Amino acid sequence: QAAGLAIRVLCFGAQRSYEFEGIQVLSESDWRAKPQPADVLISHAPNLRNHLRFLLGPGQRFRRWIFFFHGHEVLLKQAFYPKPYAYTQRQNPVVDLADRGYDRLKLWLWRQLIRRWLVQMRLKLVFVSEWMRQAFNHCVGLDPALSEIHGLIIPNAVHPEFLAGSWQAQPPFAADFVTIRPLDNPKYAIDQVSQLALAHPNLRFDVFGRGSYFRHYPPPANLNWIDQFLTPQEMVSVLGRYRAALMPTRLDAQGVMMCELASFDMPLLTSDLPICREMLAGFPRVAYLPSQLEQADLNALLAEIEAAPSAPERSRFAPAHTIAQELALIQSWHLTA
Repeated sequence: QAAGLAIRVLCFGAQRSYEFEGIQVLSESDWRAKPQPADVLISHAPNLRNHLRFLLGPGQRFRRWIFFFHGHEVLLKQAFYPKPYAYTQRQNPVVDLADRGYDRLKLWLWRQLIRRWLVQMRLKLVFVSEWMRQAFNHCVGLDPALSEIHGLIIPNAVHPEFLAGSWQAQPPFAADFVTIRPLDNPKYAIDQVSQLALAHPNLRFDVFGRGSYFRHYPPPANLNWIDQFLTPQEMVSVLGRYRAALMPTRLDAQGVMMCELASFDMPLLTSDLPICREMLAGFPRVAYLPSQLEQADLNALLAEIEAAPSAPERSRFAPAHTIAQELALIQSWHLTA
């Protein structure tokens, strides 16, 4: 809006319209009662229940569309998502079967419609990473040339707090490593943090996060769980009390928090996955855990990242940079005949 664009947000979950930070947020019923024209329709993480229904109905009056893909909306969950922890697994096989069927239907519909809309020059695609684009091509079954021609990569921005300052060691340290994760989603690999702590009794680990994992699997003696959610402001205030961040992952379309920690110039250990290599390229204070965790030597990896120089450039994920890319796309797409 500050760049001169008139922005309105359609919120399918809103019961009534309201204003938030100067942006008009419309309920669907209010929009249908008084449709408002716009040059470009932007859909974030489009789903079938709301977005597709709207696109095939009133959305047809918009000449140009942009889809932003973040992950699950175009992934075959059965193939990509790790198996849930035993204590969170659903016991109803009918629900699981229905969920798998919905996934297949979702991808089949997107394949037919997105291909048609791209050929019609009606749609642009935005992915948060190259990994996300390749996963989209694989799951949706789209010709990679189409997503190359009609798509581009714009990562999510990091919170400005992580760019306003940078990590500074503040000994004595509360622990050697800090992990900030939701506990119950296995893609965040809190079990790997516990395994690494058990294998390195000479090191200390603090874990911030909400969930039940440690109630089912008690942590080793050198791992301290703080049952707390941290805001970005709280994070930057405590990170200096740790020598490094330990942030393993099993699945990420981008990994915003690891991007935030790297942008904060904090020493960081994460998993050796293509997405992590892609997102963290150019940040020298990063090292990667071996795929076989029993081969990990955290003492050596910690010494490596502590000795690494500061990042020469930390603005890769700055809001000003990513927003400029989005604005350029919107303006060029709007001007396309």
